[in-house]
Amino acid sequence: MQLKRILARDTKAAQQRACALYGRDVMIISNHSVDGQCELVVAVDDDPVLHAARVASAERNTEAPAGQGFAAHMDAVQLTAHTASKLSKADKSKKADPGSSKLASAHNDTDARDYLRGRELVDMVREEISSIRREFAMSQKISGWQSGLNVSDAIQTTMDRFTEAGMSAGMRTLLLDSVQHLQTESEALTVINQQLSQSLTRPSVALPSQGVHLLAGNSGSGKTLMAGRIARAVAKEAGAEHVLLISYQDMRVGAWNQIQMLAAQAGVDCLRADDLESLAAVLQQFASRRLILIDTSGTQMAQRIAEVQSVCSQLTVHAVVTADASNASLARTLRFTQAPFASMMISKLDESMQPWPLVEFLCHSPLGLSAVSNGLQLAHVRTDFEAMELVTMALAQIDTSVDAPSQVKPLASIAIKGASNGHAAGMFSQVGIHRPVVSIN
Repeated sequence: MQLKRILARDTKAAQQRACALYGRDVMIISNHSVDGQCELVVAVDDDPVLHAARVASAERNTEAPAGQGFAAHMDAVQLTAHTASKLSKADKSKKADPGSSKLASAHNDTDARDYLRGRELVDMVREEISSIRREFAMSQKISGWQSGLNVSDAIQTTMDRFTEAGMSAGMRTLLLDSVQHLQTESEALTVINQQLSQSLTRPSVALPSQGVHLLAGNSGSGKTLMAGRIARAVAKEAGAEHVLLISYQDMRVGAWNQIQMLAAQAGVDCLRADDLESLAAVLQQFASRRLILIDTSGTQMAQRIAEVQSVCSQLTVHAVVTADASNASLARTLRFTQAPFASMMISKLDESMQPWPLVEFLCHSPLGLSAVSNGLQLAHVRTDFEAMELVTMALAQIDTSVDAPSQVKPLASIAIKGASNGHAAGMFSQVGIHRPVVSIN
């Protein structure tokens, strides 16, 4: 799957060219106006030989004047087939040549990261579209049931506000079944608050303070910044010399510079491991560190988790999601059964957002919250955040009579339960034995 850019004088011409190049089933990602022209970004998954033939055919059809007749069209078809045959033979000859194969392999390695990120973007778009379709189908199914209910105007207005806030049709249906007999909005919101808060009750999870911990999540979920915040909190209590940040196979532009800057602000050491052998050597060399935090990219999440687990059996994995994550994004992050998550960390929390997809997910998942953050400062993190505060925050946007929680307060002090927590201490002691120093490039 690749992303392609098409420029044309207007939208119609761009769509025609996209269909000519990639077929009528091409997926259009975006449509913008650039320098007086129409820019179309499409997602394609096609054979390179057929693609080259289509490009040649589209260019001839664009340049040829109208009204050439059937003979000219047949000539173009035959030329297209001839071009495809030549490209196929050239491709086979390249595969037969070992030198060309090695060169192509090196070139593919260079472009592999961009290809994976592009494919990840396309997959995310597809999942979001599928989620929207399911939501639309659910709304159609329950519309008849809702029309048969005799609810007051205040309750109907409340349900309409939930719809505008992004609450799913399934969740609205369950809540409406609980409040359909009520008459006022305040009564309905009180019942909804109690019902959701009861569903979100779960034991608290301590902030990672000992052992080897990996942060996983989609691209842009705030994993690197969350790792810096945790490192700062533990360094403040236990000492910066006991904390280590590791960037594992994160080849994004500026990713290494970002984690270096965060480590400098937190006063802790940071290292970069570009492959599994380097990571194993780093973990072996710095096994005596009290806390090791591993930051990963959002691409190939399950594969990266499995790789780290293969060299560190005592690894603990945490999921990082944004407060406004969609249902599709949450499902994409937390569907890996091979690597159960120890806790969830919420980033980019803001009381002006509507975290209904996150609330709905937590109602069906016993996963505990270990850290919640907001803002750009390393000190802006909370470890005493309760999941039911998300409900209060969301309901505050529906009715102004419900008090919203204050802005996420900066971290004042965190009690690190390192020495008293025998399980955590034992977990790290199994990893750490003194070994010869290994230099990592």
